[in-house]
Amino acid sequence: MKRTTVFVLITLILASFSLFADEQQDLWKKAAAENNMEQKFNLLEEYAQKYPQDKNSKVLYYNLTVISYQLKKYTDTAKYGELALTQEGLENNNKLNVYLYLANSYNVSKTDLEKAIHYADQLVQLAKALKGTDQASSRYDKNYIVPGLRIQIQILFNKSKDDPATILEAAKKAIEVYKEYDQSRRSSNMIVTLANRLYKLRKINDAIQTMEQIIDPEKPNHRYLGVLASWYSKAKNNEKAVEYLEKSYQARHNVKTAYNIGKLLQSKNVDKAIKYLAEAHMMNPGNTGSEAYKLLRHLFYNVKYKGKTQEEQDSAFKQALESAKARL
Repeated sequence: MKRTTVFVLITLILASFSLFADEQQDLWKKAAAENNMEQKFNLLEEYAQKYPQDKNSKVLYYNLTVISYQLKKYTDTAKYGELALTQEGLENNNKLNVYLYLANSYNVSKTDLEKAIHYADQLVQLAKALKGTDQASSRYDKNYIVPGLRIQIQILFNKSKDDPATILEAAKKAIEVYKEYDQSRRSSNMIVTLANRLYKLRKINDAIQTMEQIIDPEKPNHRYLGVLASWYSKAKNNEKAVEYLEKSYQARHNVKTAYNIGKLLQSKNVDKAIKYLAEAHMMNPGNTGSEAYKLLRHLFYNVKYKGKTQEEQDSAFKQALESAKARL
């Protein structure tokens, strides 16, 4: 970015020498030749104070915006960025950078979060418009649309963590990022955070719908599936809870998941419950005091094989354990 800035300044200097008085020309040349960013910023700022509205104010304020942002002078970025936007003929690609720097500056400095959201929205809308006319459209996703949406999500989340409507608005933007632009771990984690917040605010259905957006049927995340199963259980939807528990178990066998499936199925499908409970036990066969083992024996001896002889019960129980071991 540094080289681009210098190049733009030098180009304009060469085209405009004849328009400047000697002192003005010398200051402009000196700013263009300076490689130290802090010094360059000071020289350009001096130029802006002396000659605020000359023919080159468009590139002047744009470069002051860029350099002040690089130097983390966020108050100056806000000042010069808004001046840059008032300049006639500011190119759209430069306008994108100004919107991004303004949104970030207001967000990082926490001086005006409403302005941060506003400029982030301007950034996203312009980037989407330009994307449709550019063959290299993916650069708009990564460099502008995703950062703009993430700024809005962060502000909305921090702005009102106890307001379900605000959290849901942030969640919708996070889903847009994940679904349309960036299916990274960072994006999915953002959705998980917002879904968890909705759940804590007792918006269970909204939490479920949000979390379901990141379930990949090809590569399911057992942790996400387990969370959804738990939430469906809280929502008194045991059928969906079992569905997600089974998907989680398929993705990664573990004792707890197998036991939970068996527990939920014990009154509706004894055979299936026994199957999972037997597998839960055979993953840790030495633990005959576990809840999985106790429930398994109860279903075998007191439900499925109730009234059978001890010998028949023991034989069937042994066979069930051997079958579970073979499946594992």
